[in-house]
Amino acid sequence: MLKKYDNICETIKTKPLKGIFFFILLFFFFIQNTVAQTLSKGDIVVVGVNYNFNTNSGDPDKTTACAINSSANIVSDVIYLMPLVDISQGTSFVITDNGFERRNAGKFGTTEGVIKFTLKNGNSFSKGQVIELRIPVNSNNASYLSSANPKWNTSIMQSGMSVNFAKQDQLIITSSNSSWNGTSQHNGSLTGNYLYAFNAIHDWVKLPTPSSTETQNSALPGYDNASTDYTNIDQNDLRRHHFTPNKIETNPKEFSFSYYNGPRTATSKNEWLIRLLNPNNWKNESTCSNFQNNINTNSISIIDKLDEFEKCADETIPLSVELDNTSNSIQINYEWFRVVTPTNTGGTSIGVGRELSNYKETTAGTYYYYCKITYQLKWNNCQTNNNTSNCSEARSTNIVNSGYIKVKVTPLPKIAPIEMN
Repeated sequence: MLKKYDNICETIKTKPLKGIFFFILLFFFFIQNTVAQTLSKGDIVVVGVNYNFNTNSGDPDKTTACAINSSANIVSDVIYLMPLVDISQGTSFVITDNGFERRNAGKFGTTEGVIKFTLKNGNSFSKGQVIELRIPVNSNNASYLSSANPKWNTSIMQSGMSVNFAKQDQLIITSSNSSWNGTSQHNGSLTGNYLYAFNAIHDWVKLPTPSSTETQNSALPGYDNASTDYTNIDQNDLRRHHFTPNKIETNPKEFSFSYYNGPRTATSKNEWLIRLLNPNNWKNESTCSNFQNNINTNSISIIDKLDEFEKCADETIPLSVELDNTSNSIQINYEWFRVVTPTNTGGTSIGVGRELSNYKETTAGTYYYYCKITYQLKWNNCQTNNNTSNCSEARSTNIVNSGYIKVKVTPLPKIAPIEMN
């Protein structure tokens, strides 16, 4: 009887507890899926831009388009983004093709589009999965914009103005906490954390004399910031997070049918970032058809652990990181660190150089190694787009941490003495 009573008591005690635990788990699941994710610099990049998907018969560049279509809701631009982190429902970002310092210092133009994209409930993107944004020719029409992008809630932040990527245009992406004020012409204010910038030409043009190409001009946000503090980058500073083509490849042509065409082997988030920012890893096509046929929209593999192996104490441990491009790398400096947990932060400096070919551990244990990689981006800061003498070459460096290499170091085997008879 006592045993039976104990079972009854156990039932009475545990059922409420199980219910409490269930609701606790449900609460944390609800919180996790309702709190909006905020993107940071290096979390999302452009991997391809098709500026002339469809066009009308009056377009002087109609021969480069995939189709001639006069419908009001035709998709004119296709922008391919890639998140380097997992993207969950509710995640937002803002895109604009308004030029920074188009007419006034520190301000945006106001006659082009500003659109906020928010991922709808029930949708997500894994890190390394391509996001396709389809921009209608009338992207200032909420119905057309939503219909072209069914996974996204869209908000037109600059009323009456369309995003319309041109041959020598630029695109700037900012975070979900961005706000826009464009009531005064060409005095637009875009707050929030700037995430990424893309340019179809090598020159970032600031404060130009008004001209027929003025809408295609933009300074690079943060171009006038001389800070080299890699750990505290200003919100609107994109000197270290932009794609700008090489000058020789965009003089006179532009990167308006361009896409990433570099290495695709699995590597860490930051090493992917360097690959994707390197203009030597990009290819430009002459037509929409060539672009659509050749761009690779398959997912990439982003990993934390780059390699794993076992070595004996006092045995050489080969440590190296891949080049972002074997012929034209933008990586310029390397410093290696050792830690005792599976991470890529902190630790002890153990050497410099892309490869440490003679490194050894004398003590058995499990160790993790990562490399601080310095990369360098180049571009032109220009006063006008009509006089190349008003341009000056600019450079900016950034330091990011590679993925880690796990190494198990085992003791040297003990050799028993040989007995002599």
